[in-house]
Parts: sequence; C-alpha cells; structure tokens
Amino acid sequence: MKKIITLICLFIAVTAFSQTNQLHLVKGKITANVHVPGVDSLSYAIYLPSSFEPSHKYALIFSFDPDGKGEAAVKPFISAAEKYKYLVIGLDGFHKKSDSINVENADLLFRHVLSSYPIDEQSIYTAGLSEGAELASAIAVMSKKVSGIINCGGSIPAFTRWDVDEEPIFVAVIGDEDCNYSYVYPFMKSLDELGYANLQINYHGSRKWPDRNIAEKAVRFLEINRVKNNVIPLQKEELNYLYVADSIYNDDLIKNGDYVWAKADVDAMIKGYRSLVDLKPLRKKRSEISKDKRYDEQAKLMETIRFKESQRIQNYTDFYYQDVDEGDLERLAFWNQELEKLNEEISSSVSPKQKMAVRLKKYIEMLADSDQLNFDKKTDVNQLLFINILLTIINHHNTKAYLHVLDYASSKGDFEMAYYYLEELLENGYKNADEINSYKGIEMLRIMPQYRDILKQYGLKTPY
Repeated sequence: MKKIITLICLFIAVTAFSQTNQLHLVKGKITANVHVPGVDSLSYAIYLPSSFEPSHKYALIFSFDPDGKGEAAVKPFISAAEKYKYLVIGLDGFHKKSDSINVENADLLFRHVLSSYPIDEQSIYTAGLSEGAELASAIAVMSKKVSGIINCGGSIPAFTRWDVDEEPIFVAVIGDEDCNYSYVYPFMKSLDELGYANLQINYHGSRKWPDRNIAEKAVRFLEINRVKNNVIPLQKEELNYLYVADSIYNDDLIKNGDYVWAKADVDAMIKGYRSLVDLKPLRKKRSEISKDKRYDEQAKLMETIRFKESQRIQNYTDFYYQDVDEGDLERLAFWNQELEKLNEEISSSVSPKQKMAVRLKKYIEMLADSDQLNFDKKTDVNQLLFINILLTIINHHNTKAYLHVLDYASSKGDFEMAYYYLEELLENGYKNADEINSYKGIEMLRIMPQYRDILKQYGLKTPY
C-alpha cells in the first residue's frame, strides 16, 4: 500500500494553461515521446524535478541532441535539474541538412512549452551538443526570450542580437580533443571585453554530453547569475551551497593537475561571486595557484601550443581550399604525409602536443566533411572525389566516404580508381554486401566482372 501511495504521489497531471489538453507526466523521471498537440510529427522528452508543483514557476533548459534523441538531450541535466529545480525539455528529431526545419520545430515546441508549463520567462536557457549546440546558439541569438546558452562542443556563434544591457550568459563546455577547443578561449575573452557573463568548462577528451559534475557546474553558473540579476531572491543558505559546490569542483581540478584550468575557474568564481560572498579565500587560492611552478610550466606550454595550433590551422585551411578548388588528386599525397605526421604525434604519450594533434586531425575532417555541401556532383565531381578520398585517408573506416568515392569515380568512368577503393574498403573490414550491392550511383560498376571478382575474393555475395 505504501508503495502504491508513493507512486500516486509521484504521478501528476499538468494541465495546459490554454486548457486545450492535459499532459500526464511523472516527477523525478524522464517522460519520453510527449507529443505536441496538433503537430503529430513533433515530440519531446521532459524532466520534472521530484519537488515539482504546478503553482511554482521554474527555470527551463531547452536541450538539443545532434541525433535528435530527446532523452539523450535531457539526461545530462537530470541531477542539476533536481538540485536546482529546473525543467528540462529535449526535442525529438534533428535535421542535419535543414536548419530552417530545426528552427521551425524548435519554435513550435517553445510555444507549446511556454503555454503548457509554469515557466519563469526570465530564466529560459538553451543547451545542445555539437550541431545541437549550434541550433541552441542560433535560437538564443534570434529569440529575446532566451537568457543564456550551454554550448557543448558547438561552433562559436555570432552575438548580433544580444546587447550588453541584456546580460546574456554563455557557458562553453569543451573537451581538449575537440576541434573547436582552440576557438573557445579567444571567443570567451571577447565576451569578457563586451561585458557578457561567461564561463568556460574544460574536460579531458573528445566531444560528448557533459557528465553530472560538469552539467551541475554549468547550471550553478546560471543560478549565480539569476541571483545577481535579481531574477530570484538571495537566499544565503542556497548561495553558500552553490559556493561550496564550486569550491569542491575547483579543488578537484587542482588534484587532477589541471592548474591552468583551476586558475581560470578561480578567476571566474571571483567575478561570479563578487558582491555575494567574501572573496578573500578565493583571492588567496588564486595567488597560491599562480605561484606554483607547475602552473607556470603548464601555462607557458599551453600558450606555445595555442600559438602553434593557430598557425597550423591557418595553413591547413589555406592549403585545403586551394587544393579542393583545383580538384588536383595528386595533392592528396601532401595530405597523406601531413596526416601521417599527425598520427605519429597522436601515438606519442598523452601531452598538450598530442592533444593538439588530435584536434588538428579532427579539424581537417570537419573542414572536408562540411565542405561537401558546397559542390554539385554533376559539375564538381573532381572536388567531391578529392574531399572523399581525403576523408578516407583521415579515417580508414569512413564507409560513407568510400561509397562516395566509388560513386564519383564511376561517374567519371574511372573504374580502375573505383576498384582500388573498393578493395581498400573491403580490406578495412567492410562486410555489408546488401548495402553496396544496392548503393545508388555505382550501377555501372556493379555489372563489371571485376566488381564481382573482388566481392567474391572477400567472401561477400555478388548482385548477379
């Protein structure tokens, strides 16, 4: 009986303010696949904190996953939402080739959520991962209702909409193996100069949704700024809770040997908590970190890496656009050599230099992959061949790129090239005979005896 009563207490009905529908949601758990009334194709996931009451207004995070998984967009923020009493919404569906559809769907969801849930309209934030972060940033730039962004690995936005007096909040969550890592630091410095509240949260590794500690750190920054902007009243006990949690987070950075990140985090805390707490302990901590030889060594090395990386990015960018515009496949030999150098650096022991090599390789891949949309198969086949062969050099298991190479080589009538990359694809472990035997664009290649012989050689079934 007690368990049944508990379940009944957890189950609530949120009635839309428009009185047009009733949504049945569960407190303290993600409710998935909630449909927007009147829009059958649009759904979302939502998390309500276990203390949720319809009579109270809540801060809101709209979160966007690059694979269109609403639950995946909500999950990273569950702990933070529970601690700091936020609603979190994750949009289902994401169109990688249509920004306009994504913005339209997000707008429909915004309208539905704001009319259906008790939202503090001064505390609406967007969040996203990768392309989802780019959508989150675009929405924030276009909408005056959005007070800030948690950008996880997305490209850097242009803040043409926000004025300084609106005090926007920008949180960048970035891994030190992310190709956007080198762009975040100067961007955040520019936000400082403009007077925008901002926080850079770094972690070791590649692009991913933040873990619980990082997500909570990001939301704490939103909370501090809600207090400073008089959106919510100052509660000393709650403020102390935020401060202690941030101090523990900073201590962990020092324990892990991330002295430069720890120093930057203390600087952010001093700025964030100014006029709210006694800053003497933070200033003392900043001084201690600055005097540590390990900090000095790490800071100098990072500055050197930052300079070298910016130079190499500029060189790679210039060389890439020149080479792809010419469509000269012989220039791929240069890129093969450069990528071999990067792979050697990546294979070395973990260090800032090794991390730089990882980022540079990902940068070249991002540059080439995104550039495909700028060319047409009918008129730019050499450019598309160059791009996709380059992508196979970067990643020998990029099946999509190999299939594109077969398509473009066949369209040129260069079947010897197609056979070469077909064998390379199979040599790298490709086994999907059904896919390749029905892949559009290589029909002429498939009727050739050599095609069937190669498939048989690798134990794959043939189309005829």
